[in-house]
Amino acid sequence: MPRSIALTAVTLRNFRAFESATLRLSPITILVGPNNAGKSSIISALRVLSNTLSSVDPDTSLLLEELGTYKDAVYRHETKRSIGFNLEFELDGKISSIDLNYGYRVQRREVVLQQFVASEFRDGQPEPVLRTAFTVSTGHQLIRELKGLPEAAKAKMPLPFVHFMPRLGTLILDRLYRKLGPQTREEAAATNQLGLFSKPYSELNRAFVRLNRFLVSLQYLGPFRESPARLYPFTGERPSVLGETGSGATDVLMSDFFRRGNKKGILTNKVKNWLRGAQIAGDLAVEALGDRHYQVQLKHPITGESSNIADVGFGASQVLPILVAGYDISEDSLLMVEQPEIHLHPRAQAELGEFFADVYKRGIQTILETHSEHLIMRLQTKVALGEIPKEDITVHYVEPTPDGKRIVTLSMDDRGIFQQKWPNGFFEERLTEAVNLARAPLMRGGGN
Repeated sequence: MPRSIALTAVTLRNFRAFESATLRLSPITILVGPNNAGKSSIISALRVLSNTLSSVDPDTSLLLEELGTYKDAVYRHETKRSIGFNLEFELDGKISSIDLNYGYRVQRREVVLQQFVASEFRDGQPEPVLRTAFTVSTGHQLIRELKGLPEAAKAKMPLPFVHFMPRLGTLILDRLYRKLGPQTREEAAATNQLGLFSKPYSELNRAFVRLNRFLVSLQYLGPFRESPARLYPFTGERPSVLGETGSGATDVLMSDFFRRGNKKGILTNKVKNWLRGAQIAGDLAVEALGDRHYQVQLKHPITGESSNIADVGFGASQVLPILVAGYDISEDSLLMVEQPEIHLHPRAQAELGEFFADVYKRGIQTILETHSEHLIMRLQTKVALGEIPKEDITVHYVEPTPDGKRIVTLSMDDRGIFQQKWPNGFFEERLTEAVNLARAPLMRGGGN
């Protein structure tokens, strides 16, 4: 499905496990590999940028939070290194990018955005349209380059930033115009230099606003979702972001329960249908217990017995936030999930592939970190059936090497078959165990 905005690549420089790494991103991007290989660093980068833009302090250019200090986040803990991020994105069919370069001021113990570069792609190559640099003397970002800027106005001037996003407003145009002398103003007006400049400038500002909104609305669910509770307090709020543990999922379901009109229960019904198909539950009900609390009831898929979610298998509570997030998130958004398959049996893991295919069809971009071959095989089947184009799914295998982390990109053909061999026999354990099982009687001397 066409998307008006999507990330197409992310580059990390000196961030956590990676000295330098670039990953191409598709509508569905899957990260696989052994534990502690560095997969979480990729997801962490996008989370850090999203959390930074959501900070109440507009002067915060990089909010590391749970990652710790700059020393904890920088590659090999060398604070003299600069941390960098490059986000390539497609907006209304055009490819652009922003490049962020951070440094650490030891004496002030602060992280600063040393340089910002925005580029537009021409013939597959980025062309800078805005470049700023931080100066210690002013404490501000100064414009070093701005496409279309009249020659007489190229004296360095400060550009306001909110977090790491520049704010190009009419104030900037006014400042530029005042920098021109009377004669130059007449020349600029005669040649329409300012008019020619203002159009791409407004488009650039719109791109910053759209990217900002896209990153802020990012939904992330970590590998450890919230444990089920017997009772949930009713706050009356419908959270726009569920949180890392998915704690807001039941609030969204409760809001759906109290919703009026023809939209009432639409989200809940979608969740129910998936749970039935995965044979996790025959039904789901949200029941109000007075004015301040409610409970979630699940019906057994075979016996039909209803039980509180706290009394059933752990898998239901772990997958529930994923279902709510995927069905509730708006179009042109990004959903990131780590280990969605936790506590789910093989059939349910395969049905997760069906779920993420549905999310894809709604125009939502997903990044998944998984160890589930069942999930991946279902997506391969979707490609083979022609329901998802092969180029819309990218698998990155991340593995540690003596020289650092290595990323191997795997692609499919039209039949859903991977064109590259899985590194280190990943996902071949089942075949290995089957061979060992067949050999075991012979090794014991009991084979016939």
